Amino acid sequence: MELYIYDRNMILQGVIDEISSLIWTRRYWAAGEFKLLVPFTDRHVALLVKNRLIMKRGDTEAAEIRYVNICGNGSGWKGGEIVEQLLTVLSVVSTVCAIVFGYAAFARNKKSDTESEAKSDATVLTEIGYIKGGIDDIKAEQREQRKTNTEFMERLVAVEASAKQAHKRLDTLENHVNGG
Repeated sequence: MELYIYDRNMILQGVIDEISSLIWTRRYWAAGEFKLLVPFTDRHVALLVKNRLIMKRGDTEAAEIRYVNICGNGSGWKGGEIVEQLLTVLSVVSTVCAIVFGYAAFARNKKSDTESEAKSDATVLTEIGYIKGGIDDIKAEQREQRKTNTEFMERLVAVEASAKQAHKRLDTLENHVNGG
């Protein structure tokens, strides 16, 4: 693995290819960090200084060196441990991803909501159609009943008039029979 070391103006300062250990920790809602252990050499001491940027070969992430600790292991070997926080690039990428995923979820839910509303509206319109058809049937039956009632009223008036005339005739006959 190779690490490219840049200054703050993104000018390449050098390459480190002698790496004992590299732990690169990503965090999606905060800046990440890394720990780098390299052999102690004059070249590494010159390259790995505070505020320089580190990028892994073939990667798009960068990290800024915030802290350098030089220590030995008792056998004469010295290594440099570099602890840093990932640059804002990682935060920006994660924010953009969050926005994209949020919009995708919004669009999917909007489509689902639209489909749900369309089904609901179709059901309501169908029910309204059935209700309108029922009301039309009731009105037609009411017209028929009104027509039937009118015919019965006309017949009843005719029967009452006929009964009235029959009573007059009976009264006339009764008067005629009784003496009159």
